[in-house]
Amino acid sequence: MSLNHRIAGIWWVFLFCCCRCLPVMAATATPLQANNASVLSPAAQLSILICAPGEAAYARFGHAALRIMDPVNQLDRVYNYGTFDVNTPRFYLRFIQGNLAYYLSADTFTAFYDGCQADRQEISEQVLTLTSAEIRQIYSYLEHTLQTPARYYPYRFFDDNCATRLYELLNDNLDIPLETDTAYIAWPATYRSLLSPYLLGVPWLKLGINILLGAPADQQTCFRQRLFLPLELQKALDHSSRNKRPLVASFRVIPVEGTRSLAATPYLLPYMFFLLLFITALLTIVSLPLNRYVSRYLDILLFGGTGAIGCLLLLLMGWSHHAPLKGNYYLFALMPAHLLLTGIPACRFRKYYAHISLLILLLFMLLGSWRNLFTALPEMYLLMATLAVRLIAISQQGGRSGFLPVNIPGASDYLGKKR
Repeated sequence: MSLNHRIAGIWWVFLFCCCRCLPVMAATATPLQANNASVLSPAAQLSILICAPGEAAYARFGHAALRIMDPVNQLDRVYNYGTFDVNTPRFYLRFIQGNLAYYLSADTFTAFYDGCQADRQEISEQVLTLTSAEIRQIYSYLEHTLQTPARYYPYRFFDDNCATRLYELLNDNLDIPLETDTAYIAWPATYRSLLSPYLLGVPWLKLGINILLGAPADQQTCFRQRLFLPLELQKALDHSSRNKRPLVASFRVIPVEGTRSLAATPYLLPYMFFLLLFITALLTIVSLPLNRYVSRYLDILLFGGTGAIGCLLLLLMGWSHHAPLKGNYYLFALMPAHLLLTGIPACRFRKYYAHISLLILLLFMLLGSWRNLFTALPEMYLLMATLAVRLIAISQQGGRSGFLPVNIPGASDYLGKKR
């Protein structure tokens, strides 16, 4: 796998981690010179390579590539649709906005193997039962595409990526179309549920991903929509045939040196952190000293943090072209306006805002439970309960935990009389 493709996943990691950004390191991949043989020999083979999910965050969902090997002409090339150029002007802005052009690149199998070995990812190879004419057609198409602007395409994580491109490539260039028996799919799944198995053992990454994904991630997927995941592509090819002949002629696993280490479970899990916040919020209600000295800092942490995340969600919904980030219903709990509770002194406005926010939060919790919106993220109940406790306290006490480091002239007249 080329270094550039592995960095492509950093966009998702950057969004999903919220609080930290992984360093971006990539080298621009350049197409190799095509083999001098104008026609592949009958011994040529075409196979699909699947890199197993890795422990590194950017390799969580694996990778798919296409390999053409011709021992007669000493050709062994891997074609990769997951490449982009870090030297693109305004790279980071384009990267986040979803306007960064991805492109097809080619490399040797040795280089691909070295990349997988660096991440200790096993490679599985499916050799396909294609005719020599079909392999030559695909080879010519890929080599021609490498030299034209058609190599560039707008990357979409759910709809158009390294795995979906390979399936479309096969469908468009085979003389006999693929026939896939979809009976192996036991039940319809959403995009969010398809991602869940890849996030086991990384609770904070799972939390960030599920918060940042919006309503499109909860849509039921059909067969073709599942293929954005490389392992789903592998399953589809295993259950595909042409003229009642299996598409996959042979399968093998190419091991890598070294053993994969299990991801260490963090000491502070999300549910433990939210439970601590919830207990602290309850104590501020029953204990006057805690309410006086702790609640202001708890509100800064709680409402400042949720408000800042809400601002990020709102920004991504309106500015980014990534469809999975649209329609984020977590904004009903992580409201950007919560930031007001960290800087406005105790006043009527603060109390009224707490009443309205509490009503919206409770309705969201009820409707979300009915619609099973929190199945992938049950720890959100603790966070929302903590928000509810503090909003109840503010609405009943008139917002005594308000904290304003600088007195703004006229603030009380504008927002209401301070109690």
